[in-house]
Amino acid sequence: CKQKGYEKLFAYVRSDNERALTAYLKQGFEVVGTAKKHAKVRGEYVDEILIEKFL
Repeated sequence: CKQKGYEKLFAYVRSDNERALTAYLKQGFEVVGTAKKHAKVRGEYVDEILIEKFL
């Protein structure tokens, strides 16, 4: 990514996906915010956690 000029990666992780969030955090990502009711899953809205990592 750095070779292509990218300086930062970001992603949204569903708040109920603790395994994924833990994996991202172990790779150096940081939590920067929460998007309330951001995704609709099986008819219900769920929060998503915004994470980022500077390269």
